Amino acid sequence: MRKIPPLRLGVALAAFDGLFHAAWSALVALHWAQPILDFVFWMHFMRLPVQVQPFDLGLAALLVSVTSVLGFAFGMLLA
Repeated sequence: MRKIPPLRLGVALAAFDGLFHAAWSALVALHWAQPILDFVFWMHFMRLPVQVQPFDLGLAALLVSVTSVLGFAFGMLLA
């Protein structure tokens, strides 16, 4: 069994988390996030009072940054 290099896994998870949350931010900016959430909750037999807030570029940047850093840290620890 080969050892996974911590830096490589950290970068991979940071990229995955960052891109995933950048995609979510894009859905919010395009006003597509609420219908998607409504569908996902409906599909799971749930009705929750969840409402997507208006897009904020600074908050989107913070979301992508924090999740990327956490993904990197988790990848480093996991490897």
